[in-house]
Amino acid sequence: MPGGSDTALIVCPGPSLAWWSLIDADLCIAVNRAARACEADWWVFADWQTYVDNHHYAAAKRARIFTSRSSRESLTRRGYLGGACVMTYEEVPQPHYSDPANGGWAAFSMVAAVVLAYHLGAVSIQIVGADMRGQADWDGYTHERFDRSQDAFDRTLELYNGLCGWLSERGVMVQRVTRQAI
Repeated sequence: MPGGSDTALIVCPGPSLAWWSLIDADLCIAVNRAARACEADWWVFADWQTYVDNHHYAAAKRARIFTSRSSRESLTRRGYLGGACVMTYEEVPQPHYSDPANGGWAAFSMVAAVVLAYHLGAVSIQIVGADMRGQADWDGYTHERFDRSQDAFDRTLELYNGLCGWLSERGVMVQRVTRQAI
C-alpha cells in the first residue's frame, strides 16, 4: 500500500446524502453521481456512461478518475478524457480479499472506492450516502440503467463486509455512516 492520506471520505449518491454536511478528510472520493455533490479528489465509476452524464459538472471536472479499463477505453474512443488523470481498477494491486462469484470488488463502485482509499494509504475510511436501499439518489434522480434492487444492494454489502474484514486485519478502519447511526 503506497503512503498517502490518513483519512478518506467516500461520498455515495444515496438519498441520505441530502442530509449530510461533509466531514473533513485528507482525501475525498465521489462515487458515481455524487461527483455532482462534492469537491472530490477522485471520482469512481464503473460505467462509462456515468462520466458522459456527469462530467460537465465543475466538481467532476477537477477530480482524478478511477474506473475500469474498458470504461477508460470507451471514453477515450469517444474523445472524452483528454488530459484527465485516470487510474484503472486493473492497475491497482488486487486485495487478497475478493469474491469472484459476485463479480469481485470492481463490480460495485462503492466497494471499488474503498479499495482506492486503501491503495492511496487511508487508514480511516468513512462512507456517507451509501444507504443500500431505495431507487432515487439524494436529488431525486432515479437510474434506469442500474439494478437498484435489494438483491443488488445485498450483493454489494456482502462484498463490502468481506473487504472491511480483510482491511480490519491490516489496521484499516472502515465505517459506513448511516442516518440511523447518528
